[in-house]
Amino acid sequence: MKKLLTIFMMAMAGALVACTAQEQTTTVTMPVSVDTETFVEINSVADLQAIEMHKSYRLMQDLDLSGSEWLPLGSFDVPYRGIFDGNGHEIANLTITNRNDSFNGLFAHVQGTVKNLEISDFSIAYVAQFITYAGGLAGYLSGNVENVQTNGTITITNNASNTYAGLLVGISVAPVTQMMTAEEFLANRIEQIEVNGDLSITGENFIYAGGLAGKISNSIVENVKVDLDLVAASGSYRIYAGGLTGHHYGGILKGYEEVILDPVLPIKNVYVKGSMDIDIEGIQASVGGFCGFSQYGDYENIVIDLNLNLAGSKIYAGMFLGEAWNGNYKNVLASGAIALTTNPEQIVLVDSLLAFVNEGPEIDDCYYHLNDSTIGENTYGSAASASEVGTSSWYEGWLEWDQSFMSFTDLAAAFSD
Repeated sequence: MKKLLTIFMMAMAGALVACTAQEQTTTVTMPVSVDTETFVEINSVADLQAIEMHKSYRLMQDLDLSGSEWLPLGSFDVPYRGIFDGNGHEIANLTITNRNDSFNGLFAHVQGTVKNLEISDFSIAYVAQFITYAGGLAGYLSGNVENVQTNGTITITNNASNTYAGLLVGISVAPVTQMMTAEEFLANRIEQIEVNGDLSITGENFIYAGGLAGKISNSIVENVKVDLDLVAASGSYRIYAGGLTGHHYGGILKGYEEVILDPVLPIKNVYVKGSMDIDIEGIQASVGGFCGFSQYGDYENIVIDLNLNLAGSKIYAGMFLGEAWNGNYKNVLASGAIALTTNPEQIVLVDSLLAFVNEGPEIDDCYYHLNDSTIGENTYGSAASASEVGTSSWYEGWLEWDQSFMSFTDLAAAFSD
């Protein structure tokens, strides 16, 4: 059997600049064993700054990082590989104004597990001249995150290379080794997450920006709430922007159905609200209320309530997906408004649910509700009325998410405000 990494790289190469040559890969072999049984207590900021990347920790009290520049824990080459249990506590006022080693957040790179943590009022703001990854929790994620909340702001100007930015992580990539087979692949997981805040990303190269992550590759995501205001502008190349993630690839196990019982790496139970302002003067902006560019995405129980403000040279934008490649979409409501600033030479493809589609996707119970009905060809999905989206009983007929995540009553109330 061909090794999984080979097929993965071929698939990614076909994803229309889904990855660039500058991106890192998670193939580092660490010589020190990881202790996931013994938890060392963190009682101060000094304790936090001194953690070792192969040990496990439990936060014993809230920490305030005010008044100093935060240096991300670890690095890409030396990621955090233990279990970091926030124990229900809060880390507040993390501030980063330096690009550092391209990876910015509480951690540089998480390869282990972070859980039960709140990161509040963080501020990441810097100018970069190289590829950069930024998120409240970590710049780069190849491990697992569970029951984590973040709120804060990210402001980056990068006129020389690519930028990956999200309120949780800059990028999430499931780890793949050169000798791995399909049976050995294990997706990393992002579950029970709430993020809210502002992102402002300006650059000349590629911008990947989203409420949860700038880019997600082959990760399983479940039970996520996003509240964001995103502003992105690129002068020369591309923008991938989405309420959850700018760019998503979920197809590493496609084609291995004979050896893998379930090749699906789902993203499910997601609620996104807020706004996105996108200005593209370069090649193209792919913008979606959920995801800008999607390939082999399996999405279920997704609700979007977002306003899109679009301007520039070439725009593919949908209230759900900007570009849809080989996807399965079940139980979706994409709601909001699309405002377009036009110019004579502009190329625009805008739709209420999906904009650019490479072939007919599999769609089951997908709805759209546009506050501005003059925009959108409404090629896919079914229209939902204002009274339906504001009534809890309507969701009971098709939406299948666990109401402990968000009740139908609360969901209907959000659309009635």
